[in-house]
Amino acid sequence: DVRASLAEDLLAPGALSVKDILAEEGHNVRVARTVEEAISKAEDFEPDVIVLDSLVGDEDGLHLLTILKEEAPGLTPKVILLKGP
Repeated sequence: DVRASLAEDLLAPGALSVKDILAEEGHNVRVARTVEEAISKAEDFEPDVIVLDSLVGDEDGLHLLTILKEEAPGLTPKVILLKGP
C-alpha cells in the first residue's frame, strides 16, 4: 500500500484518470487542487510519493516542493513530475 498525493490541475486532460488508476491499484490517494491544499494534505497524510503536475492551480508545481521542504523537512517522498504538452 503506497500513500500517494496527487497535486495537479484537475481540469487538465487525464487528471482524474491518474487518481483512478492509482486508487484501482489499491493505493491510498489524496488530491489537491492548490499549492496550499497540497502542503496541508502532505503534512497530514505523509505520502510516500507525490505525483505533481507542472501547474498546480495557477502556480508552478515545482514551487510546491520548495515550500514543502521548508515547512515539513521530515517528509521525504519520491516525486513524479507530470508535464503536459
